[in-house]
Amino acid sequence: ALSTVLARCFLAAAFVAVFVLLQQRAVRTGLNRQQIAASVEDRAEQVLHVAGTAGAPVGEDAPQAQNSSQLGQRLRQLSPPSAYFRAKFSRRKGETLNSQFHINPKAKQTSRHLFVIGDWSSHHTIYEPLGLSQTSGLPIARADRPACSGTQSLVWLDRNCPAQEEHALAEYSMPAEPKLINPEAFNSLFGPKADGMRRIQGTTLLQFHTPSSRNIAHFVGRVLHVHHVLKNLETYGLARDSLRNIVINMDAETIKRLRESERLGSYHRTLIEIVAHPLEVLVGESAYARLADESATGPAVLVLAGLEEACREGAILFDRAVVMGYVKASFFLRDVEYFSARRYFFSPVYDAPTITRDSMAFRENVDEYLRANQGAIGALNNSEQVELGSMRPRVVYVERSPREGNSRLLEPESKTRLYSALSVLCNASGYSFEVVRFEGLTAVEQISLVRDAAVYIGVHGANLVNAIFLPPLAVLIEIFPYRFFHEMYKEGGAASVKYFGLQLSHGAEFPQIEHYGSNAKVCMHESHACKVFYRDAELRLSDEDFSRLGVIMESAFEFLQRVGAPLMS
Repeated sequence: ALSTVLARCFLAAAFVAVFVLLQQRAVRTGLNRQQIAASVEDRAEQVLHVAGTAGAPVGEDAPQAQNSSQLGQRLRQLSPPSAYFRAKFSRRKGETLNSQFHINPKAKQTSRHLFVIGDWSSHHTIYEPLGLSQTSGLPIARADRPACSGTQSLVWLDRNCPAQEEHALAEYSMPAEPKLINPEAFNSLFGPKADGMRRIQGTTLLQFHTPSSRNIAHFVGRVLHVHHVLKNLETYGLARDSLRNIVINMDAETIKRLRESERLGSYHRTLIEIVAHPLEVLVGESAYARLADESATGPAVLVLAGLEEACREGAILFDRAVVMGYVKASFFLRDVEYFSARRYFFSPVYDAPTITRDSMAFRENVDEYLRANQGAIGALNNSEQVELGSMRPRVVYVERSPREGNSRLLEPESKTRLYSALSVLCNASGYSFEVVRFEGLTAVEQISLVRDAAVYIGVHGANLVNAIFLPPLAVLIEIFPYRFFHEMYKEGGAASVKYFGLQLSHGAEFPQIEHYGSNAKVCMHESHACKVFYRDAELRLSDEDFSRLGVIMESAFEFLQRVGAPLMS
């Protein structure tokens, strides 16, 4: 009997302690149950007040989010709940995140310092120095053991550094792997007495693109690695005032597109200009001239069709070259995957996505770039003013072009039913519904279609890349063909957006699937033909799929109601 009484007392004390802690947390965050309920009710009334006819313009009374720079300020003023903080982060001076990021002390004794970042091991290497041979432009480095730093433990990094360097070199797509020679031979080629040798002082960022970069998703993954390094130079021991140039090497066909594109027209060029803003972007002959100009001051972006032309008159020595790969399985690195003294962002909204520093910095670049080019943008949009970084109750479905040979198209009946269902669901919740197609649109026109949307829907594919331009805490809904799934666009590729995936429940089976034990995952992993079969199949939505889509849309609208309270003006 005594043990029973003691047990009950213990449970009562525990309950009281939990209640007190919850009350203290409510006081700390400035929220209580009544305030939360009131804010949700206010937001619901605000959204339902909007005229919700599909495709209709949004009314003046529609809730509007603040622009991304203001949103950043609001988020910076917030702190995560203490339990969340203890679970994932440690508080440091300046409210920085303590990531599992290690700088190898051996890097001081080597000329090749490789960074291995994140669970998917994105790479870049700092060469001090890196030479390019005369005429051929092939890279040459000193022969010593590389040092690896990054997200993993130092023991793991030391043990796996040679293998990681092999993987990195394959990803860099350099014209050839750097030839490693002893210091004496290196000095004879690139020393002060070398004939015709040009020395480029400071830090040069180097990236090499293959023809696969004509695919927008591949291109964005590479260019956003440049963005990451530019925003985090200090993380990698690079002085910001030492930056000399960003050199991007592309194939001749892609260079032609950039050179002949109209201002603000080419997606490739516009993204480079956004990432590097406000730096000047030079393409082709003007880029080669700038690289050769030793008197040039201030950094610039130089887009070249290879380095051979630059080395025709002599070898080149980069005092420090950062050779970059691409961000893997995402577009932005997550904050806990690298160390930075920059402040992080956090949203108090329940079940919010991770807010990544790099995606917020990218949005700030987008805002600044569009402001700087507002005259041209106004002409493109037939409007004198451009709203920057707002969120409106718009649901945008991006349609894949039905051109010949295109895959993953909606079967006609499913397409009609889908658009009708989405229109009804949006109208009921006070959201407009629009179908857009990006084919034939300039980069800025595409950005303007999505950058204030609350919900962005589309079938898996490169059209979803534009989720990087959505407002933070917007919603992305990705539709997958039967059996197929990919994590590339989860949370918009770490773009700080809420994510829902819908995989179709019915479809055709690969004819030889029995050879893989009738297991579709094994089949797609072991057979490229099997993967393409499921990935590129026509999409036919079943009643079950429509039912699940309805649940997802309701969840999205409910999430956006919660977003409205702390983030809407």
